[in-house]
Amino acid sequence: MILLKDLIKITKGKLIQGDPDIKIKNFSIDTRTLKKGDVFLAIKGKNFDGHDFLTEAIKKKVKGIIVSNFPFSISYFQKEKIFVLKVKNTLLTLQEIAKFFRKKFNGKIVAITGSNGKTTTKEMIAKVLESKFRVLKAPQSYNNQIGIPLTLLDLRTWHEIAILELGANHLGEIGKLAKICQPNIGIITNIGKSHIGYFGSQQKIFEGKKELIKNSNLEKLVLNTDDSYLNKIKFKNKVTFGIENPASIRPKILKTGQKSTLFEIKKTKIKLPLTGIFNVYNALAAIAIGRIFGISFEKIKKSLENYKTLPLRSEIFKIKKATVFQDCYNSNPTSIIETLKVLEKFSGKKIVVFGDMLELGRFSKKEHQKIGRYLNNNKPYLVICVGDLTKFAFREIRDKNIKKYWVKNSPKAIPILKPLISKPFTILIKGSRKMELEKITQKLKS
Repeated sequence: MILLKDLIKITKGKLIQGDPDIKIKNFSIDTRTLKKGDVFLAIKGKNFDGHDFLTEAIKKKVKGIIVSNFPFSISYFQKEKIFVLKVKNTLLTLQEIAKFFRKKFNGKIVAITGSNGKTTTKEMIAKVLESKFRVLKAPQSYNNQIGIPLTLLDLRTWHEIAILELGANHLGEIGKLAKICQPNIGIITNIGKSHIGYFGSQQKIFEGKKELIKNSNLEKLVLNTDDSYLNKIKFKNKVTFGIENPASIRPKILKTGQKSTLFEIKKTKIKLPLTGIFNVYNALAAIAIGRIFGISFEKIKKSLENYKTLPLRSEIFKIKKATVFQDCYNSNPTSIIETLKVLEKFSGKKIVVFGDMLELGRFSKKEHQKIGRYLNNNKPYLVICVGDLTKFAFREIRDKNIKKYWVKNSPKAIPILKPLISKPFTILIKGSRKMELEKITQKLKS
C-alpha cells in the first residue's frame, strides 16, 4: 500500500485532481484485467498506448489514473471521483514505483537470467521454496522492463521470497532490470545464442548476463559450472551446479527416459517428471536455491517430483496413435539440438517439425544450416521445415532416405501430418514463439 502524496514525491508528478491522502493498493496497466479500486497506469508501448483506454478504465471505477498526456479535455475527468496524476513518462513512473515497493520489502529477491531455461528454472525454484516459505513468483514470462516492475508491485508484507526472471535482447537491459529489483541472490543458467542477432556475439551475450552481478549487491551467485563462459566468473559467495564438472550441486544421472529423468544427489534419488538433460540443469539450479534457504533434500525431492510442466514446454502427449513432443514456446540453436537429443531416446519412426529460429540476425543462415546438417545425420523419417529461414536447413537435408517438406507457415504443415497421426510416430514440434507451431497440434486434436 502507498499513499497518493508519497506517490507524487516518488514520481515527481503533478496532481491534477484528487485527495493526496488516498491509499493505493493495486496498480494495473491492462483494462482487460483492471478491477474496481485499482489505479490505472497508461503505459505507452511499441504497439499500444494505454491513453487510448482511459475511458474504459474510468468505466471500471478505478481509484485513479496516471497519465503523461490527455487525449481529451481535462474537464472530462472533473466529473469523475478519481485522482488524476500527470507524469513525464508513465513507463519510468512504473519503474520508480516498483523501486519503492522493492525498498520496502524485507524478504529476499531471487533473480534468474541466462539464455535458456529461465522460466522453467523459475517455476522449479518456486515449487521448491513454496515447501517452506510464502513466495511471490513472476507470472508467465514477466521478464522485461514492464513485467519486472509489475511483479514487484504485487509484493505484500506476508511474502518472504520473490522470484524474478530477467530477460534481454540488448546490452544494458539486464543492468536496468537489476537496478529495479536489486536481487539478493542471482542465478545465471547458461550462455547460449538466444537473441544473438541483437547482441552481435556470444561474448556480448555473456557480458549482458554479467550485468546482473555488476548492478546488484548479491549475497550469493548461483552458476552453471558446465558452461564455458560462466566458469570464468569469479565471485566470493558462489554456489555452482553441474553434471560434467565439479560443482557444489552435482548429481549422478541414473536413467534418462522418454518422460522422466532419474538422478541421485547427496544419497537422495530424484525422479524428475521431465525428459532431457537440459531440464536436469534447471532442477539443479532449483536444488541450489533450496539448499541456500535451508530446505532439506527430502522436501526438495518431493517438490521436484511433483513438478508440472508449463504449456508449450517439454510437453508429451498423444494424438491418436502418435506421440507428440511439443516444445515450441521458444527456440534457438542450443535448445533445438537439446530437444533433438531427447527425440533420439524415443523408439520407432520420428518426425521433426522445425520452425524458424528468430532474432539470430546475420547468424540466421549459418545456424539454420547447422540444424539442417544435424537433421541429415540424425536421420528422422520425416522433416517439415516451417518458415522462410528454415529453407536454409531444408537444403542441407540431402539424405534421400529422409522425407522432407518446406512450408511457409504452420497451417500448411497440418495436411502433411494429418494422415500420419493414426500411426505410432513420435513427432517433435520445435520453433520460435512467433511461428505459432502449437496451432498444428490444436488443429490435429480437433
